[in-house]
This record gives sequence, C-alpha cells and structure tokens, in this order.
Amino acid sequence: WLNLVLMSTDAPDTARNFGRTDVLLLCSVHKITGEVYLAALPETARFSCPELPGPLSLRYANCFGGPALVLRSVNGLMGLNAEKYCAVNEAAFCRAVDALGGIRLALDAEEAERLMERPAAGTYALTGEQALRYVRLRRAGAEANRLRLLQAALAQALAGSGVDRLFCL
Repeated sequence: WLNLVLMSTDAPDTARNFGRTDVLLLCSVHKITGEVYLAALPETARFSCPELPGPLSLRYANCFGGPALVLRSVNGLMGLNAEKYCAVNEAAFCRAVDALGGIRLALDAEEAERLMERPAAGTYALTGEQALRYVRLRRAGAEANRLRLLQAALAQALAGSGVDRLFCL
C-alpha cells in the first residue's frame, strides 16, 4: 500500500504552501490492484511537536511546519508511513473542477438560492467556484455531509472524464 496525505489549504501560493488545512484525507492506494481507500482525518485532532509550544490542532500543522510537519503529525497520530502528499489551494480546486466539466449535485432550496440564485431544490451543474462555495456553506452539522457529497460528485465526474486513475505523487 502507498499512503498519501491529501490536503486543501488556504495558502494563496502552492509553491510555498504554508497555510491552514481545511480538508485532510488519507488516501491508501494498493500498488498492484489500484484499489483506493479514502479516510477523512479530523483537523481538530491534537498533536505535540518538540519544536512548538503545547499541543496543536492538526489544522495548523501546515502553518508551522509545512507539509513535512503534516506528514510527521499524521504518521504519529495514525501509526502510518505516509511519505507523499498532494496539496491544493482554492484556485487549484476550482480549476480542477472546471477541467472535469463541473460537477452535478442535488441542492436543497436554500443551497440553490445561495449558489445558483434559484430558490428551487434540484440537481444542478456547478462550476469550480460554485463547488467551492457549496462546500463552504455553513449550517449546523451539514458541513461534513456536504464534503462527502462533493467528494462523491468529484469521483463521479472523474470516472466519466476518461481518466483511468489520478495519482498525486
């Protein structure tokens, strides 16, 4: 198995990539079969680092030590051996969704009003910008479910794109 840490950051520049992480996923890929497992990592999990004072939330590991500290922290918390990561910022996320031709999501009336300026529930084609706004909509308890729905829509869009596999190495 190859373990990768996938993260989205609020860093404006992916070359430096020292920003807060708002999504952390562990992606395990079987090297022979290509089987893929994704697991969400809790960004509120706390870790200790000798160079930093007190325990910190995993969300801030990237701010203080970049991807190297994220990998070290995730490996320590989960007992893993992840050596690689893939990070995207908001602009890269929007470009990726747009490159796939957008994603289709079922929206409730409130979501449709806020994203599409249409007050009717239904299934809509979202651009990268709309998909980013969708996952950032705040409503008590709905954020995690929205992220899962977005991930499923992205997987479906990727499956229909003709791309066999996407690896971030």
